[in-house]
Amino acid sequence: MDILGVPVARLSLDEVEEFLADRLAGHSPCLVFTPNPEIIDRGRRDPEFSAALRTADLCVADGVGVLWASRILGAPLPGTVPGVELMERLLARCADVGAGVYFVGTTADNVRAAAQRAREKAPGLRVVGTHHGFFSVAEEHSLVCDLARRRPGLVLFGMGVPKDQVFATRWRDHLPPAVYLAVGGGLDVLAGAVHRAPGPMRRLGMEWLYRLITSPRRWRRQLALPRFATAVLLRRFAAGSDTDLQNEKNQTDGGEGL
Repeated sequence: MDILGVPVARLSLDEVEEFLADRLAGHSPCLVFTPNPEIIDRGRRDPEFSAALRTADLCVADGVGVLWASRILGAPLPGTVPGVELMERLLARCADVGAGVYFVGTTADNVRAAAQRAREKAPGLRVVGTHHGFFSVAEEHSLVCDLARRRPGLVLFGMGVPKDQVFATRWRDHLPPAVYLAVGGGLDVLAGAVHRAPGPMRRLGMEWLYRLITSPRRWRRQLALPRFATAVLLRRFAAGSDTDLQNEKNQTDGGEGL
């Protein structure tokens, strides 16, 4: 469904896992983005980023805010697809089938720690490469060449928004076949440098509050939440008005035909 210009797949976490498992040994790049309200709000204000989101092969609902929006807009999604949980499931799948994994993003220390933690969580996982996320545009070509040499089945991007999405979109015609999953801060979580909210807070949809409490400097980013909610409600009211007008027109047309 369309949420403020972003096409979000109507798939559950289990369904997304199965869909992507079949593409770990695919014949073309498969770009997967995990938009949350902050990402969707940014897309409304950044044309290049918005275009990148729309060119993904799959966008999934990362966060209860996107789930709420789908309900308000009249097409409820089956549930959220948290990027961190999807990443962990795909790592396990890669270990099972022998697909290589390449980690890109965060600091050099954290990306190596993330790769090591991934091996511990998924015994037998084959890590074919790591690369920190602080590289310039001029250095992008060498990274793409390294991906082509190592030919992973899964590439995890943890450079942050919007670099994950813009990089993947800019280079997609030169990327080797693989699943490319943008996980934002997910690599820092995997490395143990950042912690997710406790389970009860996640189940209550309060993970955003936990992030704000543990990292108060995020308060500016959290301003995206009321902007997103306002835009969704305005879209809903506009759609309702259009429906009312169409119903009125249909009634008028029907009356004239009698």
